[in-house]
Amino acid sequence: MIKMELKNISGNPVKVHGFTRYFDGDIDATRQGDIYDHTLDTVSGREVNGLSLTALSDSPVSTVHTFASIKLDACSQAGLATPAGPGDYVGRIHIPMGFNLAPGKSEVATFVYRRF
Repeated sequence: MIKMELKNISGNPVKVHGFTRYFDGDIDATRQGDIYDHTLDTVSGREVNGLSLTALSDSPVSTVHTFASIKLDACSQAGLATPAGPGDYVGRIHIPMGFNLAPGKSEVATFVYRRF
């Protein structure tokens, strides 16, 4: 389980766009044979074995991208139709927030990885 916490340690409100978590699974130690899929709160990759990333926080948006097209600095980007495969993909979950975080306050997002 991964808990990401953002705390505003400044004296001013800070705009929070959200939390984003990615994974490039290269399932079964290969890149080109992965089959990726997603639901609202989970993105997963599989060949013989599999790996999934699930958001345990509210209102997640999950997507699948090709490894070549992923933009790590973009808050929103179009994903692929799924199931996508076989190929080299990246799973992404974004928890949008879009508000000002008051001084001294924190926001938390929780994710879990699972092997299957």
